Amino acid sequence: MKKILKITGIVVVALFALLLILPFAFQGKIVTLFKSEANKMLNARVDFDKLSLSLIKNFPNASIELRDFSLSGVGEFEGDTLVRARTIGATVDLASIFGSGGIRVSRVLLDEPVVKAMVAADGSVNWDVMKPDANAAEEPESKSSFEINLKDVRIRRGEMAYLDDSSKMSFYTKNLDLRLKGDFTASASDLDFSLTTDGMYFYMGNIPYVSNAEVGVDMVLSADFDAGKYTFGKNTIRLNAVALTFDGWLAMLDDGFDMELKVSMPTLDFKNVLSLVPALYAKDFQQLAAAGKLTFSGEAQGKYTGTTFPKMDLRLEVADGMFKYPDLPRSLDNIRIAASVTNPGGTIDRTVIDVPRFSFTLAGNPFAVTLRVVTPESDPAFMATAQGTIDLGMVNQLYPLPDSIRLDGVLTADVSLAAKMSDIEKENYSQVRGEGNIDVKGMTIQPEGLPTVTISSARASVTPAALHLRELAMKIGSSDISAAGSVSNYLAYALKDETLTGTLSVNSNLLNLNELMGEDTTAGTDTTNLSTVEIPKNLRLSLSTDLRKVLFQKMVLENVSGRVEAADGILDMKQLRMNAMGGTMEANGTYNTSQPLSPRMGVTLNIKNASFGETFKQMDFIRILVPLFEKTGGNFSLDLTMNAPMNGNLTPDLTRLTAKGALSSSDIRLQDVRVFDIMSTLLKDDRFRKIEARDIRIPFSIENGLLSTSPFDLKIGTTNVHLEGTTNLAQEIDYKATVNLPHGAAGGYVSNVPVTIRGTFTSPKVELGVQQMATDAAKQLIQDQAKRITGSDTGLSQQIAEQTAKLRADAQAAADRLIAAAQEQGQKLVDAAANPLAKIAAQKSADVLVKQARTQAQKVLDAAETRIKNLEVGETTDVAPEP
Repeated sequence: MKKILKITGIVVVALFALLLILPFAFQGKIVTLFKSEANKMLNARVDFDKLSLSLIKNFPNASIELRDFSLSGVGEFEGDTLVRARTIGATVDLASIFGSGGIRVSRVLLDEPVVKAMVAADGSVNWDVMKPDANAAEEPESKSSFEINLKDVRIRRGEMAYLDDSSKMSFYTKNLDLRLKGDFTASASDLDFSLTTDGMYFYMGNIPYVSNAEVGVDMVLSADFDAGKYTFGKNTIRLNAVALTFDGWLAMLDDGFDMELKVSMPTLDFKNVLSLVPALYAKDFQQLAAAGKLTFSGEAQGKYTGTTFPKMDLRLEVADGMFKYPDLPRSLDNIRIAASVTNPGGTIDRTVIDVPRFSFTLAGNPFAVTLRVVTPESDPAFMATAQGTIDLGMVNQLYPLPDSIRLDGVLTADVSLAAKMSDIEKENYSQVRGEGNIDVKGMTIQPEGLPTVTISSARASVTPAALHLRELAMKIGSSDISAAGSVSNYLAYALKDETLTGTLSVNSNLLNLNELMGEDTTAGTDTTNLSTVEIPKNLRLSLSTDLRKVLFQKMVLENVSGRVEAADGILDMKQLRMNAMGGTMEANGTYNTSQPLSPRMGVTLNIKNASFGETFKQMDFIRILVPLFEKTGGNFSLDLTMNAPMNGNLTPDLTRLTAKGALSSSDIRLQDVRVFDIMSTLLKDDRFRKIEARDIRIPFSIENGLLSTSPFDLKIGTTNVHLEGTTNLAQEIDYKATVNLPHGAAGGYVSNVPVTIRGTFTSPKVELGVQQMATDAAKQLIQDQAKRITGSDTGLSQQIAEQTAKLRADAQAAADRLIAAAQEQGQKLVDAAANPLAKIAAQKSADVLVKQARTQAQKVLDAAETRIKNLEVGETTDVAPEP
């Protein structure tokens, strides 16, 4: 017996040791197999930190676990993580690991997974990661190395998000726990499904329909997989405090569904219903006092396909509802709701939406709304009414608003409409019934983070054809606005998103756009809070403006009048006239957001008699492009045509700006400009430190952030400065200048000073063209002195040519005299030079003058010999030596 026990013990220990050792032996095979399968099937990037295999944890099955798993997108979704999980565990058949066939998976556990599904604006999705099989039509499908034999799927503490840019829809939930049990390999099985999550959000078009909600699902299904039919047993779906139970069955068809479903909700306290309202549920919901009952029932029976619709009947009713927060004096009373959605079956066009009653009382003032919609698919026909009074001041006493939000004022409505969409589209308003008035008095809205809005009075009337704004007087922060006008096609705009057309006249004594667009005015130059404003494409509005004062960034515009039109996503400004920057301005231009991701602006400006000082205070981008004039006094006029993409903070993108124009001034004063200070020092002329010039005109162009000026002149008294060059966004400059000195400067022989200006305006590098100055001066001196020395252009007299001997003697004497005179005159120039510049030029001139005199002297001797030879052969033709 002892021997048997000993042998048994040894076998058990050996088996246990084998179970511990084998995972390490086969772990490499599993990793290779997993990555091979992933790369074979997926067009994505799969990664994980560690893969572990255990044969003991779920014996007799094996356990495989991936740690820090991630599945990331490629291409358009590069860098976006589709799935990330702390661990992914799977239970597999032990025999399948050791065999040559596939691995059979029966259980999957995801621990703390994060799933982010995305739909781009063009409809492409980030979960389309399966590689297409190019040989699928030619070769039979190869068998995968994995076999799915799932009976248990679990998710613990998961997060899921769905972001759809194409439909502007988003969904998010956190702390998701899910369990699904059943035999998916059988032809029929009972499936047990449970789910809980909190913090669920659902948005459509940035409107929160579900916010921070709790969801629970308990469901048992009898599934016939072969027939595609699912029969519901005990089932409950809970959203916050509201629970729905339903039974019946649902069958899958090739082109849709067949069903027989009933949904019921036991009569609920009205407070439970209020838990579905995000704003109420988020604010001390447990202390909310409420009364009233709600009943809901629904059923659907029949087939749903592309052409047929099942019989449907959904009904909701609230009777004698009310709610009140315990610390507030007011309550919302007499809440009554009756609503239904019915369809006798056949087509969706037979659906009827009916809300015969939706009413409440606030502070003794009743308010009621009704709505009925029929034939919603072919030609929607609706009837709607709104009647009653709402005292907005009572909202503060009904609902715990944040301290930063305040409401006041009274809204009164008495409106009724009845129409078919076909009549609205055809503008057949004789068949449309509708009239009413909406009045607002003393309304104050103080939204968080925005200026207070006060509407002292507003009156609007409603007709089938148009909404007429009879009167609007309001203030937004420090801005006052009054307006009147009308908009048409408003019903088609509201119901079918068609184009809204209209005309408005807007007047204001002060319009502070910095406040309206959220700029922090205390920051002075900060524009980071401004953002691109998209002009809706389905607006066609015309606004005539009369604005006494407008503040935009640091600009102050006064007496603004003109017309602004919005159409097809483009804001068109026509003949806007205003006083700006100390002068007058006329502007025409466009602000184009038809491509919302790349808005553009185009402007034509005509500015007259504006102040240089005010311009540089108010327009930052002008200071960046032309810093030369930042410390300029005087006035200017400007013609400018400009086109540029816009940055996100409503400023032009200077790196891609293109412009052409001309700046002119009859009175310009430049002082404390570093460039001219250096020139003044080099030229020893203080007139350049403070320049007063008149009648200048500077043509310029801007291309990709580089400003180029065509040649222009600055007249400084009797001195003229000729300039041309470029400036870039880094304020690096490359200019050439020619300074025309007045008569008598530098001994009278230096009249033009070439100047090269590089570096930046704050740290310029100025070089004078000394070599060129000296060369030009020498040429002038030589011409003057040669004529003075020879006495004539021919150099030798006719009498000298008549006698050969005397010709040679006189020629030699003239040559010697020419050289001596050049030496004497050169020395006089050097001695007479009054400043360093003149002395440099005179010395250079003297050297060149003597050199040229020696050359000229040789020419005189050569000419004499030529004449002698001509006399000897009887030539009589005059050959005069060059001077």
